[in-house]
Amino acid sequence: MQDAASGLEGVRFSDRSATLSAALSRYRTNMGVLVLAGYLGVAALLFWRYRTQAWRVLLPTVLGSAFTLAVFGIMGWPLQLFGVLALLLLLGMGIDYGIFLLEHPGDGSAWLAVALAGISTLLAFGLLGLSATPALSAFGITMLIGELSIWLLTPFLRPQVQP
Repeated sequence: MQDAASGLEGVRFSDRSATLSAALSRYRTNMGVLVLAGYLGVAALLFWRYRTQAWRVLLPTVLGSAFTLAVFGIMGWPLQLFGVLALLLLLGMGIDYGIFLLEHPGDGSAWLAVALAGISTLLAFGLLGLSATPALSAFGITMLIGELSIWLLTPFLRPQVQP
């Protein structure tokens, strides 16, 4: 089509699909940089607040996000813009779980609250993985893998209560 249009005066070929794809690719890259900056900013704030215990809050989220990206790589699934946006949401959820368990060591109700929050998040966002819309499906699969791994890792890094 582009070759046919190139010889005609006043006619210009416009590939909307390529233009949109390039824009989404730029957004994905920019959001990836912002997610990384978010992780670094949160790490700095956690270190400021919790000092030597900050790793307990941050590590499950970092490992869960890395595991999610590894699954995508192993399965050969492309990382789309909505997958990167889900990583940003995973950062918030995982840090929330870690802070809650660090602030309430030995409190069974704290783990119950985190467990219920994790289950409801898995149901709410994980079911989007079944969507026929590719963007929603990518978002849902990213949330399902990441949320499940973060939710399972967080209690193991909870500080032990001395009797």
